[in-house]
Amino acid sequence: MTSFRCEPCAGRGYRDVHGCLTGLGDLRCASCGGTGFRVTRARAGLADPIPGDMEGEVCCRGGCAGVIEVRPVENCCCHISPPCSSCTEPREFCAACGWEAKDDEQPFNDHLVRSSHKDPNGAWLSMRERPLDPTKIDWRSKAHTHFSMIKEGVYPESGDENADRAAVAAQVRGTFGGRFNQFGGGRFSYVAYTD
Repeated sequence: MTSFRCEPCAGRGYRDVHGCLTGLGDLRCASCGGTGFRVTRARAGLADPIPGDMEGEVCCRGGCAGVIEVRPVENCCCHISPPCSSCTEPREFCAACGWEAKDDEQPFNDHLVRSSHKDPNGAWLSMRERPLDPTKIDWRSKAHTHFSMIKEGVYPESGDENADRAAVAAQVRGTFGGRFNQFGGGRFSYVAYTD
């Protein structure tokens, strides 16, 4: 909680502010009703608000004073293969401004990561594989052996399987060639020989 003094009242009126301190010029004095709280964040000696990330924190995105909530898990399959994607997906959201944690994800090495605004080291709060785009030839690279890697991905089907196979091979071929493990139905798995 922070208190600000009203200028027209000559200091008789105070206003207590809780939570996210934005839009300070819009405050009204409880004593005189004036709007003498001409205080900017810089003049008040305050840094920009740090957006909330976790359940129960104040959102503070664009002046939002909403509280971060967490959606319940849907379609959990941890009993088959824990932890499941339903449990590891970011589920935090702000009902007041419509912010969702999954919108803060950034691409990093074939993954989408969400980092904490509070940690100066940029620690990740979540990481998941980047979804593949089936409207173009798109793939993920995985380690295989010391001289090869597996490229698994998707491609748009043109109706001519040989042309599709040649187009995919041209983009994923390793330095020393490679071979398809699986190809068809818009999906492929290719072993690229790299060394």
